[in-house]
Amino acid sequence: IPIARIFGIEIRVSLGWTIVLAVVAVIAVGQLTAVDPDLPSHIAWILGAVVAAGFFLSSVSHDLAHAIVARRRGVDVSSILVSFFGGATPLDPSSPDPRQDMAIAASGPAASLGIGVVLLALTAAATALGEGFSAAAGVLAVLVFLNIVLGVVNLVPAYPLDGGRIVRDLAWRRSGSERV
Repeated sequence: IPIARIFGIEIRVSLGWTIVLAVVAVIAVGQLTAVDPDLPSHIAWILGAVVAAGFFLSSVSHDLAHAIVARRRGVDVSSILVSFFGGATPLDPSSPDPRQDMAIAASGPAASLGIGVVLLALTAAATALGEGFSAAAGVLAVLVFLNIVLGVVNLVPAYPLDGGRIVRDLAWRRSGSERV
C-alpha cells in the first residue's frame, strides 16, 4: 500500500505491518508497565502506540537509506517496500557492481544502528532529567532496543537479509561473478 513520497521515492508498506505494529505496541506496554507499575493503563497504551509508530518510522528510515544510497550510486529507485526484517522484493535497489551493491546493502543496518545510538543518547538525557521524564526514557529505551535489533538482525549473513547481500557481494568481488 503506498503511504507517502519522500525525496521523490514512493514509500509502500506491506499489510503485515499492522500485525507487527500491534505486537510491538503490546510488548512496549508490557515493558513500560513493568518498569512503572503505577503507570495508568490509558497512558501505557498511548506510549505503546508511540513506540510502535517510532519503530515503523525507524524501519522506513532503514529502507529509505537503501534507496538514497542506491540513487547516489546511479541506481534508479522510484519506490521502496517497507517489509518487516528484510525480505527480497522486486523493489529492492541493487547495483550491477558488487562494491556499490555492498554500500547499498550496508546502508540500512548502518541507519538503524545510527538511530539506535542517537536514541540511546536521548534516553540517557531523559534519565538524567529525573523522575518526571521516566515515561520518555522508557519509550526511548524500547526504541533503542528495537533499532539495535533491526540493525543487527539485518546484518545476519543470510540472504535476503542485508548481511546475506554483503556476503554475496564480497564473494562476487572475489570471484568476478554474481552467481557464486
